Amino acid sequence: MDSLRKMLISVAMLGAGAGVGYALLVIVTPGERRKQEMLKEAATTQENVAWRKNWMVGGEGGAGGRSP
Repeated sequence: MDSLRKMLISVAMLGAGAGVGYALLVIVTPGERRKQEMLKEAATTQENVAWRKNWMVGGEGGAGGRSP
């Protein structure tokens, strides 16, 4: 009977730990996703700015720095 009680307590502790871990995953994941999206947008914006600068500097006759 004592071993059954210990086993049930162990299972309950593992279940509680899994519940806490899942709750943390649910809380943290959306924030990380937003952070990744913001970084991606920032990189895209920097690429666009660099492309526009190159286009404005190299633009001969409206070619925009592109090869003929």
